[in-house]
Amino acid sequence: MTNADQTAFWTDEAGPKWVRHQAAMDALLAPVTKVVLTHAGLVPGMAVLDIGCGAGASTRAAAARVAPGAGCWGSTCRTRFWARPGHKARRNT
Repeated sequence: MTNADQTAFWTDEAGPKWVRHQAAMDALLAPVTKVVLTHAGLVPGMAVLDIGCGAGASTRAAAARVAPGAGCWGSTCRTRFWARPGHKARRNT
């Protein structure tokens, strides 16, 4: 699947469903996120780039582990994740 195919999939198909069910998806993936971040060995002061961060739950969890004095950035091909009402992270472009 090409990048264009992935962008179209997340824009037209999967992304809107994820946004509708975000709370459930975040809860479902929280245990996995915790294991991944534990194995990543994140400590305060580290910089993190979360590729494919979706709505940002994993990015916020990583940011909590590397604060204070660190940066944590999330990247996703799906702008709807960032544009939804009540988004919890600041968007930098």
